[in-house]
Amino acid sequence: MPKLQRPTLTPAATPCTTSPPWHLTGRGFLLLYDIPRRVGLAANWVPAALQGRYRGGPGAVLLLDYHTSDVGPYRELLFIPGRFDVNGRRYFRITKIYVSTEASVVWGRRNWAIPKQRAEFDFGARHVRVRRGNDTVYEAHFELARWRLPVHAGLVPPVWRTLWQSRAQTEPDEHLLTTPSARGWLGGATNTALRSAADFPDPSQLRPRLTLRLEDVTLYFPVPRRVISSADISTGSPAENPADNPTDDVPTNSAERNEQALRDVYR
Repeated sequence: MPKLQRPTLTPAATPCTTSPPWHLTGRGFLLLYDIPRRVGLAANWVPAALQGRYRGGPGAVLLLDYHTSDVGPYRELLFIPGRFDVNGRRYFRITKIYVSTEASVVWGRRNWAIPKQRAEFDFGARHVRVRRGNDTVYEAHFELARWRLPVHAGLVPPVWRTLWQSRAQTEPDEHLLTTPSARGWLGGATNTALRSAADFPDPSQLRPRLTLRLEDVTLYFPVPRRVISSADISTGSPAENPADNPTDDVPTNSAERNEQALRDVYR
């Protein structure tokens, strides 16, 4: 009788470095806003099905040039329009994000339900332009201040750096909560020119409260906490909820984390 051969696993089912956690390094710019709820809703920065949860408040545009990541170098532009109510708590949510590689699109959606789309980036030391075909999505020019300070995300309360994402833009039944950590250097910057498409803050409506440059940044994006309904989000025990009990240190056994992440993603 011929030997039975073990079936070959497809790349998507094989534990690999594209599953969380991810470790990234790079540089970029951070523009912080105070976004009134009425402005965010009027500008259609929030999917219709989530507008009832939207509260506005602190928002951000983040431009990042990742020199290294678990899917190789790539560039990123994202928008957070403020915070959303989820069962008595408020979390930030990325509602629009563009990246420069297909690998980042696929695995960002699969691992953390981040709605990434492809775009082309011209990312210089002071000037950044993001395009889709011939259309400019975002463009900014920065003047850099001389000062810079070390920073660690551990100084920021976990609830202020926890992302709430879901696999559907309709009212979701499954939620993913992710609490990244980071360290690096913050420096001063001012944006002297800014233009954007409708998906991002219009300079005629909003101006950044603070603009910063990010240097020598190391970012850790962990395995998300996966919950099935809104009622589960704020009732988990501290040991189960990374938003309440974060771990800023890199896990010592990343292989086990990768295997668990794949079970969560593909089940």
